[in-house]
Amino acid sequence: MRPFSATLNELIVLSEEVITRPSAQRDPRWTERMMRVAAEVRRADARPCEGPRTSFGAMSMVVALEGLLAADDMAKLLWRMHAAGALELVRLDVYQELKNTREQRG
Repeated sequence: MRPFSATLNELIVLSEEVITRPSAQRDPRWTERMMRVAAEVRRADARPCEGPRTSFGAMSMVVALEGLLAADDMAKLLWRMHAAGALELVRLDVYQELKNTREQRG
């Protein structure tokens, strides 16, 4: 299993792709990657955590990206705006995850 920080970094890349290039979500490979990352985020969120939890922003982003995929054309802009807002929360999660990892290693 890869480190959660790698999952968060991939979530950031996926989010930036769909925010800056809306056509990315039509690519089945993007959807497959997003679903895989969403499952990893959910598994990480379900695990016990030592130190501050680092999955809240990621869970918000996962919901935003899933909402974007399911939305009709009129609502896609709102879901994209939600994803853009959640992006900074995911970046904070990455920073906290790196701090937690460093503290665990001593």
